[in-house]
Amino acid sequence: MLNASPAVQLIRHSFPIFAGAPYLELLGLGEVIIGAGLIFDKLSKYAAVLMVFHLIGTMSVAIVSPALIFAPVFPVLTMEG
Repeated sequence: MLNASPAVQLIRHSFPIFAGAPYLELLGLGEVIIGAGLIFDKLSKYAAVLMVFHLIGTMSVAIVSPALIFAPVFPVLTMEG
């Protein structure tokens, strides 16, 4: 793992238990399935469900660790936010 994604740092600071294997690989696989669902109609239902969960997880970082997303206060975003 190259740790090239800034999302890894956000996950590590917000939900440390999910910042390692196999969770990051499952997150990547889910993103690939979402992308495939946007292309192939057969996967669109699965992609829609995964997209909802992915967006809930993405937005939960702002609730769990708002200092990572907003600085100095809401609504000013950090670079990662």
